[in-house]
This record gives sequence, structure tokens and C-alpha cells, in this order.
Amino acid sequence: MNVKDKVIAVTGGAGGIGSAIVRTLCEKDAIVWILDIRGDAGEEKAAAFRAEGWKVYSVQMDVGVEADWKRAIDTIFAQ
Repeated sequence: MNVKDKVIAVTGGAGGIGSAIVRTLCEKDAIVWILDIRGDAGEEKAAAFRAEGWKVYSVQMDVGVEADWKRAIDTIFAQ
């Protein structure tokens, strides 16, 4: 699967499985957004990946809240 330079959002990306998915996508040169209800954890995880040279960003959101989806998508597209 070629995801080089593709923008991919990973819900729950700050957690164990989500973080592993983020790492796999980074290794394939994707641009990854961590979407997680735990905003601080998401940003810490994104910063750790950026320190390794990867393009990873984060947005705090609750996947069950429609307004959070709109805000997350707007943030991603504004980047």
C-alpha cells in the first residue's frame, strides 16, 4: 500500500494499538493526524514522532461528537 505523502487520520492514535498504526504509517512516509479524546496524550505522542523526523500532528476530539469531527477536519485541511 503506497501512502507516501497521503494525509491519514488515526482515531485513538495516542493509545497502544493506535500508536502502532501511526508508527507503521510514518514508516511508509504518510502525513499522520492523531485524533484522540486525550488531547495532551495525543500531542505528546505526536511530538515524540516528530522528534523522530516524521510528519505527525494531533487534534483533541471525541469521535461521538459531530462538532468535534467538523473541527478536526477543518484543522487538518487548514494545515
